[in-house]
Amino acid sequence: MASPRDLPVLPNLTVQQLEYLVAAADAPTRATAAAGLGVTPSALTQGLAELERRVGLPLFERRGRQTLLRPDAAEVLAHARRVVAATRDLARWAGTRRTGTSGNVRLGTIDAVAVHHRAFAIRAFRTGHPDIDLHLTVAPSGQLLESLVRGDLDVAVLVRPADLPAERVYNINPSATSDSQNRPNNVQIKLSRIGRRHGARARRVRRPGGQDAAAPS
Repeated sequence: MASPRDLPVLPNLTVQQLEYLVAAADAPTRATAAAGLGVTPSALTQGLAELERRVGLPLFERRGRQTLLRPDAAEVLAHARRVVAATRDLARWAGTRRTGTSGNVRLGTIDAVAVHHRAFAIRAFRTGHPDIDLHLTVAPSGQLLESLVRGDLDVAVLVRPADLPAERVYNINPSATSDSQNRPNNVQIKLSRIGRRHGARARRVRRPGGQDAAAPS
């Protein structure tokens, strides 16, 4: 195994510089490439010059009035395309996580809700939110409440047990579960005025930052 001293020093490349390279390679002119990126042609040229300096190889050559990518720069361009594409995927993923349009939701309901009262709503939620992996658990109310308090469920729709106060807040830390990285670090489940038989309602799931995640109801 090579020691750190034997490894090559990595050039300090930025995603923006690599994005400039991809745009310059794909556009007919640098002016067009700059316009597509929303920067000035001079800013694009400076960024590409800095990229060449950091890579340590000439990437472009002049042919008349045109500045073209050198054939031996194809490997750098391929690397730039991979990095830019992966970074865009990461940005899209992060955006869906911030807006709550992707991730995992563990929903527990009594059978009357899952089979009769809210079956259509659950199916519609799955259809309308394809990036959310909805895990449905059907069980008696007592078992659902225990799973909720234990952190095995994110949301529960159940009939309030007779010994549960009219309003109670459970602070649950799902970090103890095996796939906790797909959920917020702390979830606050508020059970309030839960109705009688089949009149149960899903309460709010308070996420860090003050955002609420609504479950089908």
